[in-house]
Amino acid sequence: MAGHDPEKFDGMFLAMCQRSEKGIEEVLDCLFSFLVRKTDYYTGGTPGLAEKMLMEHFKKYEKIAEKQKEEIKKEREEQERKRKEKIAKRKAEEQAEMERLKKEEEEPKIKEITDEEAEKIQKELEKKKETPAEPEPEEDKKDEKTNENGDKDKADDEDDADKGKLDPNVGNGGDMPNYRWSQTLEEIEASTNMIYIYIR
Repeated sequence: MAGHDPEKFDGMFLAMCQRSEKGIEEVLDCLFSFLVRKTDYYTGGTPGLAEKMLMEHFKKYEKIAEKQKEEIKKEREEQERKRKEKIAKRKAEEQAEMERLKKEEEEPKIKEITDEEAEKIQKELEKKKETPAEPEPEEDKKDEKTNENGDKDKADDEDDADKGKLDPNVGNGGDMPNYRWSQTLEEIEASTNMIYIYIR
């Protein structure tokens, strides 16, 4: 049917549906009643023609309705898939952030100490500095032998007051088994087991 506009009577049909109190059943009843009263739809053709025409149009638009239903279903499934992907992505980001924060918490941190604790540690460092080192074993004293010219080695040139003391490190301090420290005229810096102390 060339030039057929399927929306030509939409206004009239909408008005009928809006005025119908029993829904589509009343609309169909009115339509077929109209065909009986105002047309020869049922009696104008060969027997069975009215039903054939009715079923042809019914099947035609039934297929269209099924296709539309399937398209709507696919569209909803796609929207649901995207929604789930978005939720999964957000959960993965939250999990990654939680793991990052947990890793940061597990990393060693600088421990803050009070002035009293810092003073106590400083006194311990000074006490250990003043404690003379253990005497060298007899077997290590062979460095003190004189050379061919009758002169003593450099070890004998040290002052008696400096014997037994450790040599200072590059920071004019000392390197101990469990800690190290350095000093200037204005401050002392000591570190031990990730604890940093600055004393001015």
